[in-house]
Amino acid sequence: DEIAYPNPYIGLEHAVLTDISPPAPIVNFPLVLAQINSSNPKSVYLQQPRTLTTFGMIYPQEREFINGVSQVSTIIQFRTLDFRMERCIAVLEIPSPADVHDFPTRPLCYRTTHRLEIWLLDAADDIDQHTLSWITRPRRTRLLSTMAVRPGHNLLESPTFTCSARTLVTLEIGCSTPGCRLGFRQDKKSPRL
Repeated sequence: DEIAYPNPYIGLEHAVLTDISPPAPIVNFPLVLAQINSSNPKSVYLQQPRTLTTFGMIYPQEREFINGVSQVSTIIQFRTLDFRMERCIAVLEIPSPADVHDFPTRPLCYRTTHRLEIWLLDAADDIDQHTLSWITRPRRTRLLSTMAVRPGHNLLESPTFTCSARTLVTLEIGCSTPGCRLGFRQDKKSPRL
């Protein structure tokens, strides 16, 4: 077996680490953000979340996260790297329309409550977005959370789950509300959307 990401913390777990204050939370944006569609199970929806340049790999600050209908789900994959940062929470923050009125490029309009399901998936390796479809998606292992997205500001958090250091965490987010139509953009600017 090849070690794709070698352990930079060899032996650190044996160091005396007593009376440590809890670390501040780290915001970890996904490496993979891809759509799958149960009504068109063989289709692959390619996105260009990164570009190889002479300076290395560039990841854009903003990426689409669209659940256009209840048959569309989004696969999200994160890499956890930090030593002893092994408790994760999936957070979804959607500002109210009033919070984004000064940002005309960030339209926000929803009038009804939608339910989102977040599933943990069985994916120990990097997802190949060129072959990812409803049929080829990783197997669901556990329903992590069901969240209600309501009109107004939403700061939604899943229960805490284990995410071992130097591993991949793969989630599937989809609507469970019939007729659900959600679409928003992930970005790193405040207010986050």
